[in-house]
Amino acid sequence: MLYEYDQLHRLLGTPIATRRAVLEQTPELLAQRDDLTCEYAAMLNMQEHHQQALDVLMARNFHPWEGGEGRVASQYVAALVGLVRTALQSHQATTAITLLEQALHYPVNLGEGKLPGSNENHIRYYLGCAWQHAGDLARARHEWHLATRGDGQPSSAQYYNDQPPDLLLYQGLAWHALGETTKAHELCTRLVHYATQHRDQTPAPDYFAVSLPTFLVFDDNPQQRHRIHCDYVAALGHIGLGQWDEARTLLQGILAVEPSHQGSVVHLRFCETAQGGFPHAH
Repeated sequence: MLYEYDQLHRLLGTPIATRRAVLEQTPELLAQRDDLTCEYAAMLNMQEHHQQALDVLMARNFHPWEGGEGRVASQYVAALVGLVRTALQSHQATTAITLLEQALHYPVNLGEGKLPGSNENHIRYYLGCAWQHAGDLARARHEWHLATRGDGQPSSAQYYNDQPPDLLLYQGLAWHALGETTKAHELCTRLVHYATQHRDQTPAPDYFAVSLPTFLVFDDNPQQRHRIHCDYVAALGHIGLGQWDEARTLLQGILAVEPSHQGSVVHLRFCETAQGGFPHAH
């Protein structure tokens, strides 16, 4: 009931701090469920308590559950990447590299492994930035090349094994870091065009669909969810194009409707900290 209560508040747009406070009132109930613990770690990550989120995840042995595929691992990586951003802003390149290498390997207690062909563009992009900070440009370029791998086409990302749109942004940033500005511009422009062309559509789940990324007891608004997705894709494209005002407007609009949209929380912060924050080398 606590999990369903929290999911209802998430759908209603209740602020993250309020949701978190409710869960912390009953730690014994929070500790009973994998999905609730994962949701709590997401709240901590969105509030930039990344070390606490990591500690919560590492203290538990998770078990696979239908609809939960990829969720625990994504919060594990989010916590580490959040710590990496802080390390890079403090010019702690060695610490950042250690954290990113850790993010490439899932510990057994998470209860899940990687999908075949996982590209992890964001991890590789930040590894490039960290090696650049460390003064090894050759290694930085190697990591940025790895960050450009994967399908460069945006999609509706309905299922957990679909490519998240965030990874396309980091592909574009990696191309830019490598001096391939035309490729970077084309990819990020593609994101904006995709969002414009698909925003008024409503994709329906396949009849045999399983493992949707979010399991909800309550009905949500599929049209609204799709428009939020498209606005998010467009915002990522604007970030890659250096169009900060457009990106911020879209992300703030998403968060006004869905305060717990983690990608928007992360990338609005990305915009606000030195407008994308890390130097690119050609």
